[in-house]
Formats: sequence, C-alpha cells, structure tokens
Amino acid sequence: RIYSMTKPLVSTAALIAIDRNKLDLQEPLSRYLPYFGNIKVLLPTGKKQPLLRPITIRDLLTHNAGFSYGFNYDCHVGKIYKKNKLIHNSSLTLKNFVKEIAQYPVAFQPGTQWTYSLATDILAHVLELIFDKSIENILADKICKRLGMMDTGYCLPKGKIWRLMPIYGEPNLDLVCKETNQKMQLMEADLKCFYTPDEKSYNARGGHGLFSTSADYGKFCNAILADIYRKRSTLISKETLKFALTNKIPTQQIPIKINGEAREGYGWNLLGRVKQSHRQRISEPTMNEFGWSGAASTYFWIEPTSKIVGVIMTQQLGQHYPLGEKIQEICGQILRTKWRKPFNRYL
Repeated sequence: RIYSMTKPLVSTAALIAIDRNKLDLQEPLSRYLPYFGNIKVLLPTGKKQPLLRPITIRDLLTHNAGFSYGFNYDCHVGKIYKKNKLIHNSSLTLKNFVKEIAQYPVAFQPGTQWTYSLATDILAHVLELIFDKSIENILADKICKRLGMMDTGYCLPKGKIWRLMPIYGEPNLDLVCKETNQKMQLMEADLKCFYTPDEKSYNARGGHGLFSTSADYGKFCNAILADIYRKRSTLISKETLKFALTNKIPTQQIPIKINGEAREGYGWNLLGRVKQSHRQRISEPTMNEFGWSGAASTYFWIEPTSKIVGVIMTQQLGQHYPLGEKIQEICGQILRTKWRKPFNRYL
C-alpha cells in the first residue's frame, strides 16, 4: 500500500492532460465542479468569508487551495475532518467523496498558505470528467500500461493477494502523525475496510489507494527522469515537465510543513516536494531533487543532475524515524565519494 505515493501518478495524469490541452492550470475548479464555487473560508476565529478568488487547478496540484487532512492537528479545518472521520468514508465513490469534501469550508484563502491536503482526490475526479473514464482506467491507460507497471493498481487479483506485504502500526490515518508506542508499532494493522485489495469492494481515491512494488514504482521514476532528457517523451513533453518540476510555491511558504514539522529546504512543484536552496528564488527555473513519500513510510526521490532515482518500500504506519531521508543521504554520500561523473542507476 503506497498511500500518498499515489499522488504523483495522479498529478502526472494531470500533466498529460495539460500536454494535450485538455486542462489548464489557471482554470477555476468550479468550471468542472460548480458546487466548489460557493465554498467558504473558515477563519480560526470561527468567522466565515467568501473566496477572494476561485480555487484553481494549480491550487489543487500545489496544495494551496485551503483543503486539509484529519491528521493536520495544527489546522482548524483538519480538526473538523478528523472529528467527522472524513478520510474513512471508504464506502463512497470518488465522485461522492469529493462532493462530501465540498460540504466543508477551506482553511484559508487560495494561494495564501501551503497545507497538505485532500486536493489530489478532487483533482482525480476532475480528470475523470476530462477523460470520461474512472481514475483507475486513466492511470492504467496513460501511465501503467505504457510503462509496463503490471503490479500497480487500486486492487489485487486473487492470484496476487499472497504477495501483499503485511502492514504494521497505527491503522487510523488521522492518527499517523502522532507518536505511537512500541507495542502498537509491532502490531499488524487490519486495513480490509479502509484500504482493501478486494476488487469488488474498493473505491479509488486520488490521494491514496494504490498498491505497487519497488520495481514498478522505479519504472515510473525512471520514465520521469528519462523525459527530462529525451527529445521524444514517454509520458510528458520536455517543455511541460521542465515547467512542472520547478518550485511553484512562494518563498514565504518554504519550507513546507506538516503539523509544524518542516521539510527543511523543500518547496513544492507539480509532482511533490522539491529541493530549494536558501539563495534560490522562485523565479529561477532549476530542476532540483524532488519526490514524495507515503503514510506507511514509503519514499522516493529523483535527482535529475546525477540521474539517480531511489524507491523505498516499507509498511510501517506512524513511523517517525526518517528512514527514506537517511537512505537518500547515504546514497548521496556514496555518490560524492565513489563517483565523479553523472550516471544512470536505479537504487
């Protein structure tokens, strides 16, 4: 279960739509989902305000729209999500889940803050409307089949169930940001209701829900890396990708933070976190190291300069040891000491 590492694939599908002139970053969300046009901003004081400008597709990709997560304890709207167990409404279709999100206010005026959120679930439903397909079929047709990612999907056929890794730790997604005791960390989590592999009872999401393998996700990472350099693209045109992979949030929103915990040095591009030096301005079009992670401690990164991709697949919910970052740091140290020239290698 790769949880939020589902998001970069959905965002990639959005970039493919942009490449084909089916989607525009500046389009208002209400063009596709009119019920978001009447959404209000809830201030921490409890007062509500109308939107000063529409939520855009770009806001969804950059988590600047004002949506939240139940595990965002420092967000007043996130606390409401948690109280109502919004993320755990697994019986809802994606369409109805997005309608449910629209019943809640947003936490701030679009573009003024960065808060990790359910925005990618909304984006996934927008893509369903654009392509007139389910998000499952969009990802399968536009990405997985092209790359030979035969082990990536929202459910598992009976013949592959035995390969599903057990998962340990805190099963409640609204609690994964809290420190869990050692006993809980060692307990196998039962996720048959929330994150089921059963093809008859799952409902796809944009922000989580995919099953995958390190080999499959490595194919995705290598395809993105290759499209940066190749003249003929596999997934996304070189021009679109060059634009998409640079930082897209204002300097004052860097470093990105989840529950006050900073990802030091990182901004956000249209696929995930992106390294941003202190001296680097938002206007500087530089493709630095980028990637993202998942709630069960999965992690990936892509380093365009060194042409390195790394994929880490663990299954530990609520684990706060930065395993992915540590392994990435070790790989960087090896690179600096062992090799002088850029090379292609999948770690």
